Amino acid sequence: YDFLLTFDRERSLIWGSGWTFVKASYLLVRYCPFIESVVLLYHHFTPGLSREVCSATFKANGWLCFIGIATAEAIQTLRTWGVWKKDRRVGQVLATSFLAIVTPAGILCSKLLASLTCELHRYIYRSHTFKCYPVSPYSLALRIRAVF
Repeated sequence: YDFLLTFDRERSLIWGSGWTFVKASYLLVRYCPFIESVVLLYHHFTPGLSREVCSATFKANGWLCFIGIATAEAIQTLRTWGVWKKDRRVGQVLATSFLAIVTPAGILCSKLLASLTCELHRYIYRSHTFKCYPVSPYSLALRIRAVF
C-alpha cells in the first residue's frame, strides 16, 4: 500500500536523479521483494516444473532474499555512520561489524543453496499433479531457511 502512496514522489525525486550507490541500493531494497514474489509464485503455482527449473527458482529466491537483506543492512549501517557524523572510528567499527556478519551469512547461504536438490512429490489435493520441493543434506539449515 505504501508503494502506491509514495510512488509519485519516488518517481520525481529518485528516478530523475543521477545514479549513485545509495540510489541503486534503495531501488534494490525497494523492488527486490516484488521480484522475489514473482519467482516464488512461479515456483509454487506452476504445475509440472522440472527438477532443474524448480531448483533454479528456489535458489534464485534464496539469493534475492539474501541480497535484499544484506543491502538493507548496508543502508542501515551507512545511516548509522551518518548519525555519528561520519566519524572514522565509528565507520571502521560499523564496516567491520557489517562484514563480520554478512560474509559468513553469504558463505552459509551459498553452501546451503549449492547443496539443495529438488524432488517431485504428488500434490496432496490433486493426485495427478506433482509439486517440486527442495531437499538438502543440511535439513536443519533448510528448516531454518523455511522459517524466514
